[in-house]
Amino acid sequence: QTPIRSTVDNRYTFDEDRVSLTITDLDLIDRGRYIITATNEAGVRSSSIYLDIHVQPELLNYNGRITVINGTGGMVTFNCTADGIPRPGIFWRRDGILLLNNSRTTITYTEDPDSDRVIRVNDIDEIQQASSKLIITNLVESDTGLYTCRADNSAGVAAILRVPENLTVADFIPPD
Repeated sequence: QTPIRSTVDNRYTFDEDRVSLTITDLDLIDRGRYIITATNEAGVRSSSIYLDIHVQPELLNYNGRITVINGTGGMVTFNCTADGIPRPGIFWRRDGILLLNNSRTTITYTEDPDSDRVIRVNDIDEIQQASSKLIITNLVESDTGLYTCRADNSAGVAAILRVPENLTVADFIPPD
């Protein structure tokens, strides 16, 4: 246990009665158990609280593309990777409408993918990563649209994939 004293940068401050502790500019290093101990003629009393810090998700792959499928019946796969604390959930939408698994649409979710790990710019050791794949089989023209992924956790919502996956499925008739 390390006693907290007001610091030079004033990140830790106490109210006048030294009953409330205020921490500004929270960082992951501030996570942990905080104990307050009061001592007087009647004895000693302590109380503790655990401070957990969550990190808003960040989407790590922004490589949207335009995919044109010539003919129906094919297959397409889109990938999305995100991280945060706690580990984010990843959700897929087509033209703003939430997608769910069905007979032609499969959404997979992998926690802490080992291969092809993408690291956020401000690398945080405790960060938790997740990946999702959207697989659409037996493509039909009505599958045409803008596909986006979004990552959510208790700290918030990451920006929706900046560059959506633009899918066009068309039955082209070859020229004579």
